[in-house]
Amino acid sequence: LTGVITLQPNGCWTLDLGDAPRTIVFPPGYSKAADDPTVMAGPDGVLVDTDMRIDAVGGIIPASTMPGVPDGYWGNYLAFCDGPLDEVVVVDSILPAFEPTHLDDDEWADMVRSADLALSWECGLGFTISTEDQRVAVMLHPSDDGTAPLPPVSFPNGRWTAQVVVGKHLLANNCDDVVEGWEPVAHVARRWPIVAGELDFAPPEEPCAGSGPIIANAQGLVVETPKGLIELGDLTIANSAYGCFAG
Repeated sequence: LTGVITLQPNGCWTLDLGDAPRTIVFPPGYSKAADDPTVMAGPDGVLVDTDMRIDAVGGIIPASTMPGVPDGYWGNYLAFCDGPLDEVVVVDSILPAFEPTHLDDDEWADMVRSADLALSWECGLGFTISTEDQRVAVMLHPSDDGTAPLPPVSFPNGRWTAQVVVGKHLLANNCDDVVEGWEPVAHVARRWPIVAGELDFAPPEEPCAGSGPIIANAQGLVVETPKGLIELGDLTIANSAYGCFAG
């Protein structure tokens, strides 16, 4: 979750994810800073100030499901906060927001060099793998309607799009065509082409037939950046909904 956290005049904190502010429940260990009651201090040293843009891990829940609602601690707390929505944001961790526009090519290239590409994404024709934080992704997809040459595919290939993408929330709403107002959208800062390597996999006879994930092996991938060539090495990428699409 990415949004702006604000200390309201009544002393409650809210998080606005882009659609409206919701009362936020801080992670365990957060309390008012000793030297400034308008700042929240976390056990990991993170300081949260009003009107600060943050990245948080958590979720949105109906206020009515909080323990002790309508009577008890959370009921009294929510009644005191008098939030504009009947939903609450409960988070497990908070960090200052990662801002892609603040990075230059050198910093992005360093991030690609050190990227741990371990998270495969389902859906569609082709294969995508990213870092856990969705800041670096490798995307290998046919450029047409599925009649691209059968594997193995060598890159570059005029009928395949093979690229490294960097930014934030790169796979936000992946395979999802019902996007809520509070959900993040992908912010792409750079797209760099893959100029060497090979992709091999066994295409299913009936795409999207639920026969299990299609496993692809990408070998010797090399991406061309303004800061030189970067070897990505060999990757194993799974698409558990090969040929399926949103909706």
